[in-house]
Amino acid sequence: MVLFIILNILDYVSTRSALSLGGIEANPIARLFISYNLLWLYKAVMVVAIIFLIHLLYRKHGEKRALFYYKLSSVILFLVVHWNVIMIIKSGLMN
Repeated sequence: MVLFIILNILDYVSTRSALSLGGIEANPIARLFISYNLLWLYKAVMVVAIIFLIHLLYRKHGEKRALFYYKLSSVILFLVVHWNVIMIIKSGLMN
């Protein structure tokens, strides 16, 4: 779970950075939270919810399925962070 939490922190930081450079949040729910300056709350709730759901999967279906969804969540989040970093670099090169 440590990797998942670190990736969420990186997502938060890279999203804030991209937004400060004129980027736009693609996720409409996150965009709503951003409009109230509550991105941190959205990220915190999402982290807790996903960890809770993975824990439920572990209890109901065992380690193998829970580990699969943990890895899937981490890969998706890594791709989001990667995209944010690309957008930050492109924005910096354009300015």
